[in-house]
Amino acid sequence: MALLDASRRITHVNPALLQTWGLLAAVDVIGCDFASRLLLEEGVAQPGWRGEVLARLADGRTARLPCAVHALRLADRPPAFIASFAVLPQVAATPVLPLHVEGVLDDAIAAAGILVCVLDEAGHFVRFNRECERVSGWRGGEILGRTPWGTVLPHDLAPEQPRAVFEAAFSQSAAGPVMRHSNEWVARSGARRRIEWSSTLLSPRHDGGRYRVEIGVDVTDLQATETASRSHTHQLQQTLTGWMHDLAERRRLDAQAWRFRQLVEHGTQEVWLTDADSRICYVNQLGAQSLGYAPVQLEGRSVREIEVSDPASASLAQASGRAPIDAGGGAPPFIVQHRHRSGLIVPKQIQLARLQLEGEWFNAWYASDMREQLRTLQRLAVPESLLQAAMDAFPGWVVCVDDDLRYRYVNEAHARFLKRDRASLLVGAGPNMLSFGRFQNAEGIAAGVA
Repeated sequence: MALLDASRRITHVNPALLQTWGLLAAVDVIGCDFASRLLLEEGVAQPGWRGEVLARLADGRTARLPCAVHALRLADRPPAFIASFAVLPQVAATPVLPLHVEGVLDDAIAAAGILVCVLDEAGHFVRFNRECERVSGWRGGEILGRTPWGTVLPHDLAPEQPRAVFEAAFSQSAAGPVMRHSNEWVARSGARRRIEWSSTLLSPRHDGGRYRVEIGVDVTDLQATETASRSHTHQLQQTLTGWMHDLAERRRLDAQAWRFRQLVEHGTQEVWLTDADSRICYVNQLGAQSLGYAPVQLEGRSVREIEVSDPASASLAQASGRAPIDAGGGAPPFIVQHRHRSGLIVPKQIQLARLQLEGEWFNAWYASDMREQLRTLQRLAVPESLLQAAMDAFPGWVVCVDDDLRYRYVNEAHARFLKRDRASLLVGAGPNMLSFGRFQNAEGIAAGVA
C-alpha cells in the first residue's frame, strides 16, 4: 500500500510494498512521483481506478499487479489517495532477501566506501546503493530507470559515445568474467570523481534478462594524493639535483682554492697581504720564516713593526699608497729592510700591487730575500781585485779603450812605454791612443777597433 498526496507524490509506503518492489527503505521512494517511480505507465492514480498496472521492480523486472486507488478525505487536511496492490503468487515467489538482511549488507558495503549499481540491457539503473548516492548526490528514487549518460557521466561527452561503449561491452561480455575499467562521475554539485570499476554480467534465471553489475571505488582523493606525492617527489629530486650540483661545484672551487693556497703557501716567493692601515692580513710560510716567525705571529701586526728605520731605505707603508691596481702594473721594484726576530737586518726586494677582494682594497706585495744575492756579489768582489792586480803586474801591455780609442784602462807596462803617468791617461775623456804617434800601422789598429 502507498499513501499519495494531491500531487500524486508518495508520502508513505508499508513494508509489504517495499518487499514487493525489492526496495531497501521507505526513504528510497518518499517524495517521488508515484507513477514515474513505481510504474511504467501514466494515468493510474485516479480516484476509483481499478485494474492491473505494469510495475517496475528494483531488480529490473516488470510485473503486472492488480491495483485499486481510493480517495481519502479528512477534515482540515488536503485530499490524499491510497493505492493498494495485490501480490500475485509468481511475484511473491520471487527470491528477495529479507529487508533487514539486505539493509545490513548495504550498510556494510556503504561503510566500506564501495559503490554498487546495476544496469539493465537498455542502460537504465535498476540498483543504486547508498555510497553511489553519497558520491553522486542523486537519490536512488530519482535515478532508477535513468541512464548514466543522462545523469552521472560528464555532460561534455556526447550521449552517443558512452551509450555505444555500454552497448559494445554488453554485446561482447559473457556472464561470469570480471572486467575492470575507470571513468569519471560528475556529482550534482559539479565535483568530478574518478571511479575504478569492476564489472560483471549476470543473467538471473527468473526473468531471462541480463544485467551489468558494477562495483566501484572512489579513487579521486587517492589520485590527488598520488599526484601531490609525485609532484613533491619531483620537486625533491630537482632540489636534490640542484644541491648535488651546488655541492659538486663547491667541491671543485674548494679544490681549486686548496691548490692555489698550496701554491702560495709552498711557493718560492714571499707573499704578503696588508690592509689599508698597513696591518698584515696574510703572510705565507716563506715570508714568515724569513723573519723567524710563524704566519700566525705576524698576522694583525703593522708592517712598521718589522721595518728598519733607515732614511736610505724605502718604507713599505709609504709605498703602499702608490701601488698599482694589479700585479702587472709595471711599478718598479724597490728595496726595504726588515728586522729578523733575532735582530738581524734582512734586505728584501719588493714588487707591490693593490687588489680588491670582496669589496675591500688590500696591498699585495711579493718579496724576495736579497741576503744570498748580496753574499754572491761580495764573493765576486774579491776575484775582481785580484784580476786587476794581475793585469797591473803583467809585463806586457794591457789596454782597454772605448769606441773613440780613448783609454779606459792601461797597466803600468803600457804607461812606461808612453812615458806618461797612468792616472793622466785615464783622467776625463782621456787622450786618443793614436795621438802619441808611436804606433806602427795605426790605420790597422783603428780599423780593428772599429
